[in-house]
Amino acid sequence: MKKTLLLAGVASLFAYNANAMEFTPYAGVDYNYSFVEHDSSMDGVMAGQAHSGSVVLGTKVSPYAGVEAFYQLSKKEHKANYRSQIQAYGLDVQGYLPLGCYGEYELIGSLGAGWYDAKYDKDNDGGWGYRLGAGLQYNITDNWAVRAMYRHVWVDKTVLDALDEISLGVRYHF
Repeated sequence: MKKTLLLAGVASLFAYNANAMEFTPYAGVDYNYSFVEHDSSMDGVMAGQAHSGSVVLGTKVSPYAGVEAFYQLSKKEHKANYRSQIQAYGLDVQGYLPLGCYGEYELIGSLGAGWYDAKYDKDNDGGWGYRLGAGLQYNITDNWAVRAMYRHVWVDKTVLDALDEISLGVRYHF
């Protein structure tokens, strides 16, 4: 009897929350400028900055929360006779704080993780990176938005230590 009541209670919570969830999927692209912190032994090999592009897919599960998956690839940076490139993919959980009378502005906080792969010369170094970010989004219409974000990424691998990223992007909400 207790198990039946417990299951009925849990089911009613999910049923109540299902009506409260408003999934708003979106897709977007970002331009990223990264300040790369790397091991001092790589000073002559790896560039100190990277220009990259990102493709993102996400959904807002409420006006205050969302989830976003990303894939990021930098252009090949040249330093001396070496080339370096950073590639990453992962997932961020985001919190939104609507501002203004109509919620056209939103403060964004993000927390996530991703796999970062630094390719340099003819070698590479990859590992998990942990991301923390903040930004501002302007909703132009119900479908279109632009955003600016700052993220710090802790990688702490043999070559790649951390990244500070500034990104500008566009989102289309379906």
